[in-house]
Amino acid sequence: MDNFIKTLYNQTFERISPKQYAIDLRDKFIRDPSLWYDVIIPRNKADELIEKTKNDYSEIWDAYCDYCFCRINKNMLEDCYFSNGIWLCKKCFEVLKGDLKFNLANKK
Repeated sequence: MDNFIKTLYNQTFERISPKQYAIDLRDKFIRDPSLWYDVIIPRNKADELIEKTKNDYSEIWDAYCDYCFCRINKNMLEDCYFSNGIWLCKKCFEVLKGDLKFNLANKK
């Protein structure tokens, strides 16, 4: 746990609406269908998913909070936070933000 908090030190997190993020991903994959083949291997599986989702990548996109492992996807109502490949749900961000303030205040 302590090491995880240390990795967050000095990182700037961006507040993200998972619903909007999913919409942006969907639009990005529609504009550039080759992205499907970059993230899904083998190619025939990507083709299956393109057909199954009607070319809507947001249907299969999800992430997980790196602290409590709750699922983050387009159906999540609360904003979440992202920095350098690390996703945090709102609850964990608030908890860790407090821990980081504590660590910063006592750092010599």
